[in-house]
Formats: sequence, C-alpha cells, structure tokens
Amino acid sequence: MGTLKLIAGSLIVLMFVSAISLSIGLIFLGLESVPLVTLDRELKQEDIGRIKKIIQQNDPRRLKDGQVKKITIQQEELNLVLDYALVSLDARMGAQVVLNVESAKIQVCMELPGRLSGKYVNLAARLSFKGRQTTITCMKLGKLPVPVFWVNPAIALGYPFFKSTAWFKTVGEVIDSIRVIEPGDRKVSLEFQWDRGVAKRFQNQARDLILSPSERNRIRFYSVEIARISHSFNKPTLSVSAYFQPLFATALERSRAGEPPGPENRALVFSLTLYVMNWSEKILTGDPGEAALPKAARQTLTLVGRSDLTQHFLISAAIAAGSNSGLSSIVGVFKEMEDSRGGTGFSFADLAADRAGIAFAKLAVADSDQARALQISMARIRRESEFMPPIDHLPEGIMELEFKHTYHDLNSREYALVEAEITRRIEGCKIHGQD
Repeated sequence: MGTLKLIAGSLIVLMFVSAISLSIGLIFLGLESVPLVTLDRELKQEDIGRIKKIIQQNDPRRLKDGQVKKITIQQEELNLVLDYALVSLDARMGAQVVLNVESAKIQVCMELPGRLSGKYVNLAARLSFKGRQTTITCMKLGKLPVPVFWVNPAIALGYPFFKSTAWFKTVGEVIDSIRVIEPGDRKVSLEFQWDRGVAKRFQNQARDLILSPSERNRIRFYSVEIARISHSFNKPTLSVSAYFQPLFATALERSRAGEPPGPENRALVFSLTLYVMNWSEKILTGDPGEAALPKAARQTLTLVGRSDLTQHFLISAAIAAGSNSGLSSIVGVFKEMEDSRGGTGFSFADLAADRAGIAFAKLAVADSDQARALQISMARIRRESEFMPPIDHLPEGIMELEFKHTYHDLNSREYALVEAEITRRIEGCKIHGQD
C-alpha cells in the first residue's frame, strides 16, 4: 500500500480505535500521566526562518498545471512543520516522526480536556518500507498493544470507502498526487504532481467545511454594510473606529433580535479585514451565483495614524476569531522576523497591534455575554485607545543583527520584558476592563 494512503488510512483507523476504546473503557488503560512527545515546544527565531524557507522552496502555486516536482524533506524539517501546524491550531497535541531507510516511527500525543487534564493519550506506530509497499508492523495506545493483523487490512478496505465520500474524495486526490519515492535515513523524498483543478476543489471544500452557509451569509451581509458605510464618508483616510462603531451598532441590533453575538462579531471582523486588505469577499463566501454585492468606495483605514497597524490588528483578529490565538501570534512574529532581514525592520509597535487584535478577537467570539458586552462597548466607541494600546517608545526598525545582539531570540529575557510591557498596555485598554 502507498505510504501516503497508509498514513491517511492510519488516521482513520486510529479514530475508530480511540472511539472503540472509549466505549468499552479500555481507553483508561491507555491513559498516561507523561506525554510521549513535547507539547509546549517554543518556536525560536531560527525555526520561523526555516519554516518560511521550506514553504517558499516547495510552494506548489509556482508550478505549471500538471508539472511534477520532487522534494526532499529532512526529518528535523518535517517535525518542525508538524510543530508549527500544531502551534497554529493551538492544540494540546504533539507529534514526532523518526525516519529510517526501511522504517519510520510515528508518535502522537494529546492532552485530554476538563477533569482529565494532565492525562495523555499516547499513540505510537512503526511503519515498514519494502519496495513500494508500506505496512504497519507495530501500534500501541499508551501501553496497550493494538493488534496489527487487522489494522493493515482495515486501512486497505477503509481508504477506498472514505475516498468515495464527497470531502474525502478530494482529500484522496491530493494524497494520490503525492508519492514517496525514496525513504532514507532521517529524510524522505517525495514526488507530487500539481493539479490546479484538484487544488481549487480542495480549497472550496475546505472553505465550506470551515464556514457554514449561515456564516457565509453573515459575511455577505457585513460586506454590504461596509460598502454602505464607505459611501457615507468623503475622506480618503480615516480611523478604523469610524467603521467599527456603526458595524458593531448593527451587530448589537441583530444580536438583540436573536442572532448569536459571537458569530456576528466573527463575520464583522472577517468582512472588515477583507475590505482593509482589498480582498474579494468571495475568498470566504465563494460564488453564490447571485448578483454581485455593492462595490465599496476605497478608503485607507488607520490606527494611530498608520494603515499598517490596522492591517496587523485586523489580520491577527481574523485569524484568532476563525481559529486560535496561537496561529495569530506566529503570523505576527513571522512577519516581523522577515522585516528584520532587510525590510522595514522588526517592529514591536506592529507586534502590539497583532497582540491587540488577538485580545480583541478573544472578546469578540467568547461566550455570548462577553461578545455582546464588546458589541455594546464598540457601538459607543469614541477613541482608538479604548481597544488599541499606545505604541510610544516601543522599539521599531530593528535589523536582524541588531535584534540578535539585543534580544537574542524569542525566548530571551529581554524580548519577554518588551512583550510584558505590550501585554500591560493592552490590558489597560477600556474594552478589557469592561467586566
């Protein structure tokens, strides 16, 4: 069986194994008090740079339709990408892969929530490579062995079944386009064929999976509201609060009429982010096959007189509202690290806008009471300082060598002191004292 198909099938089987174990109580035999792999790995400056390099070197969008590309991934790089993905998901999970010429070891750990916090589900499997055939030779749930004599047949039978469903069909097409051609010691070589049609279907299905029809309708609604507001101003540049106030007043009115405040706030943030970045709402809503939405007048929205801070604030807020704060933090730091290598330089002011956007999103999509309280505050907003902290005396324009000399890396005491000051300023904003 192909390696990618086996891994995909393994995930399906592992879900069934976990479900069965939970139902019969065996899961408690598999629970452990020590994680199999590290859950709280910190990404350093060098890690972020390596992740960007991996993405740039292997970005399939640069390929022509039908073009075949071979890539070699080192074991350390693969685990770094896994760490990044799990940090981005803000998941209490860890994963590690050990690659050898004829085998690979996969370890996955997940911390349980609630009353079982501090207990871990540890999964481990060993894969054997023989020619183009890949089989699971060993699997364990905690200390509980999982019989492999039925795991491999179950994957072989289950993969075609799941691939026949609408969602997994496209996922299966992606998996089928990738082939392991050369497993090696601490590395693996892959070959894949870029298919724009498959990529487009995968993108559309991913959007439909993430955003429900009602969420997409909300984004369309707020896009229309933004267009209406844009035509009420004659100024080419104005504060983003001039948009926030009427949008949140509308969100509050809709929530009082029965709409859930959290999803309303999320759609509002998404729509305003699309407007500020001059991106089409169809990125999130798709093509509804209806008449085009009203065209908004183009205006530059600022925070503290700067349009770049508005972009930092809203992009971080949108990512945090749609997924988690972990991904937003990484995106913000990632951008600043790139600037330190020859752009505008590392800016703690930009980072303050990122963090403020994340804190804003946490209130926006929290429980209904907090989400509605934010609507009330923002519907009465008078000054930016009520949601955006001051940026005076925060270091900016720091080049890479200077950053390394002064702050060493993202885990240094010097860096932590500036981050702590940013946190203190954000907590001093009015919207965070509304409880």
